[in-house]
Amino acid sequence: MRHALWLALPLQILMVWVAHQGWVHYRRNLEFANDPQGSPSFDIDQWRYFTKLEFERSVYRAIAPDVVPDDLETINLTIDRRHIGSLNSSLPESGKTKYYPAVLAVDGQSQRVKTRYMGDNHWHWLYPQKSWKVRTRAGDPLRDRRSFNLKNPPTVLALEDIIANELAAEIGLISPAVYPVKMFVNGAYSGLHLWWDIVDESLLRRFRRMPGSLYSGDGAPRGKDGVGRLFFDERYWVKDGARNAQQAEDRSDITALIAAIQEFDATAFRDFADQHLDLDQFARFTALDRLFGGQHHDYNHNHKIYFDPYKGRFEPIEWDFAYWRLATRAPGLDQALNPLLSRIREQPEYELRIQQALHELRRQVSPQRVHDRIDRAVARVRSALAADGFRDARDNHGSGKLRLSRLHCAFFSDREYGRRLERMKSGYSERYDWLGERLADSVLQSRLSLPEAGVAGFALQSSGLVGQRLLELAATTDAASVELVRDRNRNGVIDPGERPFATAETEDGVARFELDELLLPGLRKVASASRWPSLYGTFDLVPASLRYGYLLRPSNGRITAVSVRAINAVTAAEVVAEPVAEMPAPEATFSQHPWDLPFAPVVETIELGPGELVIDRSMTLAAQKTVVIRPGTTLRLGPGVNIEILGKVIAEGTAEAPIRFEPAIEGRAWGVFALHGMGTRGSRLTHCHWRDGSTATLRMVLRTGMVSIIDTADIVMRQCVIGRNFVGDDGLHWGYVAGGEIRDCEFRDAFSDAFDIDISNDIRIVGCHFEGSGNDAVDLMTSKAEIADCHFVDAGDKGVSVGEDSRLELLRSQFDGCVIGIEIKDRSIAQVDARTRIRDCGVGINLYRKNPRYSLGGTLRAEQLWITGTTKPLTKDKRSTVEVDVLHTTPSRD
Repeated sequence: MRHALWLALPLQILMVWVAHQGWVHYRRNLEFANDPQGSPSFDIDQWRYFTKLEFERSVYRAIAPDVVPDDLETINLTIDRRHIGSLNSSLPESGKTKYYPAVLAVDGQSQRVKTRYMGDNHWHWLYPQKSWKVRTRAGDPLRDRRSFNLKNPPTVLALEDIIANELAAEIGLISPAVYPVKMFVNGAYSGLHLWWDIVDESLLRRFRRMPGSLYSGDGAPRGKDGVGRLFFDERYWVKDGARNAQQAEDRSDITALIAAIQEFDATAFRDFADQHLDLDQFARFTALDRLFGGQHHDYNHNHKIYFDPYKGRFEPIEWDFAYWRLATRAPGLDQALNPLLSRIREQPEYELRIQQALHELRRQVSPQRVHDRIDRAVARVRSALAADGFRDARDNHGSGKLRLSRLHCAFFSDREYGRRLERMKSGYSERYDWLGERLADSVLQSRLSLPEAGVAGFALQSSGLVGQRLLELAATTDAASVELVRDRNRNGVIDPGERPFATAETEDGVARFELDELLLPGLRKVASASRWPSLYGTFDLVPASLRYGYLLRPSNGRITAVSVRAINAVTAAEVVAEPVAEMPAPEATFSQHPWDLPFAPVVETIELGPGELVIDRSMTLAAQKTVVIRPGTTLRLGPGVNIEILGKVIAEGTAEAPIRFEPAIEGRAWGVFALHGMGTRGSRLTHCHWRDGSTATLRMVLRTGMVSIIDTADIVMRQCVIGRNFVGDDGLHWGYVAGGEIRDCEFRDAFSDAFDIDISNDIRIVGCHFEGSGNDAVDLMTSKAEIADCHFVDAGDKGVSVGEDSRLELLRSQFDGCVIGIEIKDRSIAQVDARTRIRDCGVGINLYRKNPRYSLGGTLRAEQLWITGTTKPLTKDKRSTVEVDVLHTTPSRD
């Protein structure tokens, strides 16, 4: 017996140790729970549960393979153990109040950084595997990132955000990079982590967005109804970024958004949304949530939003998608609402955009493609996960079983990992099929009212989830022709002011109308079944029917029958209208009836000139209006007066009869001449002269150029003159322009930059003359341009500035007397041909890294480079690259 006891002693010690670890694990969760009601006392079931987990972990760690080199990136973090002790001293506060010095080894080199723990939730820092926030030193970014996170994933698979964020970026959403890495801390393997980008200015630049307001919405007190107040008060939104230091404290944009959400009038919200929400981006964002059953973008947390200072529109940022609720079935498709999404869905046409975005996304992301993504990700992390003895994840089942007040994290086995993978694949396949069924849910009913003579009434009622597109209406009649009227108020009679919108001649007894009419269902509120109104509100939105009425007026005789041809407005499948004797009464709806909206602006052409026109008040012309300015027109603008045009502009003057924009009172600056939005696409400006303008704030956007052309494409300016502007950054400003040409234009005496080009592509500047600009003649930021046959004279700073990841091809151009001929910086590349000449400039070409968010400076490429009349032909810093075969120089005559 004595020998048996001695032989069994190691096993007894092991069991005591495992039991103790189970106790420690339980106490860690219990003490952090901070539940005023207290958690249940420790009992035998809890002991078994936590001891079993620790036993499984201990066995796995004993047999886990070593970490092996593979394609997965390795991150090594070295930090003084005393600093780790300080981080752990009084969690959670101690982990996040202070950054500590550390060394990060990545990309084959080491650099000094500062680090701390991150994350509001305890699974990031309560357990052995920590989540880290890393901040690089000023001026020493890593991959153009000043800071980033290394997260301990809270899910078994750790794939949900990886795949969701990849897809988000592919469909054009601003989306932080999320990908797996192997994490070592002080040489010890810390397991599989996720590199997770921060939402900051660097992220905006990577997605070719102008730095602007960035807001985080993550937590707010509850109101009397128990719902989180995040979308009810702008004070709960933290401003994380701004266009510049001067705007860091300006919160007028978020204030306007929250006010619009709380606006009672649906039409007023629609006006705001049309101007200031990027509805296509919100549609894609919501479609992605619907695809995977996301429920993290709720009433009270996980919101990131960006306000573009040029476009004047808010745009969602994909952030913390988290869990795929693949098995959950919401009638309205949204697992989580929030007040902004509810107001967007209040408009049936906006809801249709979301459905169309979902249909397109579903078409692109078949189950097989998702399974392939999952398989690739699993193969990528296989060896790293196998060696991870500390792996754990949120244990929803265990927490509910043990009645702990907080979710705890538990070790998971290979078997559980495989089970979750199969569930993820099969769950997506099932949800994919269900979404297809929901998008096919399109029901149309019809009822014809046939009087003995005169006007016939024809009602159509749209129900189901998806509306219809009415393509044809055919009336059987003995009349020569039939007029078709929309019964906008659905009262069954033609009221004064209701005019026919179509007339059809009768052929073979049928008057046939070719149409393109949307018949969209609405939404109604039902009580929410959620137990957490602070996150999910008090109501859900479900489909409701909407009725549309048409009135058919025959020229003589009567109408005897009406038929329609319609298709599903999302899938384009045929929808057969069901004739009914009595139309079901429409339900009370939360959403607005499309026919209750004001009439759309009339498409028309507005002509100005010729001759002199005095404009003494600012004007905005809608996108439906094409503006034609005749040769020989002079527009004299009063002090501070602006002209903003949202539609196409044809202003084609001649050399003999140019078009002029001048002050009404000499010496008193007018505002700006602005083209804004895709409605201006294809505008042409020839022999137009501008002088003595300034700047203006138009619809929440500061226009910095006397002539401002933003968010458009295919713009051509020829033989124009951009003269002096009184104040402001730019004489001419282009932003977000896709394709444009500036040919044979003159730029004279600009107050600062003559021509500023931001985030634009395929821009050609040909045969232009720039003289006397106060700052740069041409300033490129995150743009791609070709400059040919241009002359730059006496620029107050640079002849051409190539910055922030721009690309320039410079051909046959000349620089004279500029402070700096060309400057190339911040990951930009300039190709200069042998026929370009830089003469008598203080510095010929300067290359450097200016913005500390970029890792690299500029790159210059040339076979032969001619720089004469300067003692500084070429200057560069250590982050820049010069690839010049032959450099021809002569010193300054001074």
